[in-house]
Formats: sequence, C-alpha cells, structure tokens
Amino acid sequence: MHTPVILALLACPTTALASWEVGVVPATQKVLPDTAVPEDTGITLGAGLNEQEGFQVLVRDEDGLVGVDMTISDLSGTDGATIDESRLELFREHYFEIEQASAMFMGEIADHPREPGRHPDPLIPFDDPWAEGELPVGAPFDVPAGETWAVWVGVHVPIEAEPG
Repeated sequence: MHTPVILALLACPTTALASWEVGVVPATQKVLPDTAVPEDTGITLGAGLNEQEGFQVLVRDEDGLVGVDMTISDLSGTDGATIDESRLELFREHYFEIEQASAMFMGEIADHPREPGRHPDPLIPFDDPWAEGELPVGAPFDVPAGETWAVWVGVHVPIEAEPG
C-alpha cells in the first residue's frame, strides 16, 4: 500500500510552517539528530492481515520547533483500500546519550555498533494507553534547532482488511 503523508498533518502553534522540513522513511531506518530529511512524503507498506507495520515521519527546522503535535487520518492504498485511523498509533522517538562506543567482541564490532552521541530507542506514546480518555505524554514536543526528530507511526492491519 502506498501511503501519502501530508504536511498538513503537523501542527506547531509558534512556528511558521514554511521553514519546516518533513519527510517519511521506513521503520527500519535509524534516525539520528543529524539525519537529513528526505523529500519523500509517501511510503510503501507491506503487511498481512492482523500484522503490525510502521513508518517514521521526520521533522526538522534550523530554528527549532516548539509544541509540535501530529494527527493522522485513514491510510489509503493506490487501489482505494483503506486502513482506519483507529488502527494507527503515534509515538515520539526519544533520544538517549551513548557516552562510550560499543565494545569489541573477539576483535569484531558488536552486531549493533553505537558511536558516542544521541541515539533513538524508547518510543513514547502520544497518549497514555492506561489512562481513561486521552492523556498526552509524548506530544506536544519541542525539536531543538538544527535537529531531526522522528514520530513512529504504528499500523495494525485489521484481520478484515481488503487487499491493497
């Protein structure tokens, strides 16, 4: 399914939209603060019935952003099939600081080498999943000047989904 992600999905009350960079990358791409934002605003997803898939929306502004929030609507495939927005979850990717490079094992770098610096790891849900009603925890958030931050979009393909 090819899923367009539209710039209008983002809202930031204190910054002009014209200076933002927004793009979409696959779920498997590691996004660091210095990652360039691609021009792509669509993504191709592949998943079976009752499976989970995901993608990332990248946000960057050289002057920084305050109060970034996002909503997302139904996803539409190229042949008209849709996945309802209730099947989508948004998570802010949080960075943590690595102070020492990954250790060497028998003369080889570990499977997932990490250089010192900030790396993404925890996914913070936009809304607290255990609270009754919506309780925001992962958004709104600020993006420091000159940094790229990512929002993970989790997609649950329903068991009754039409192909496409």
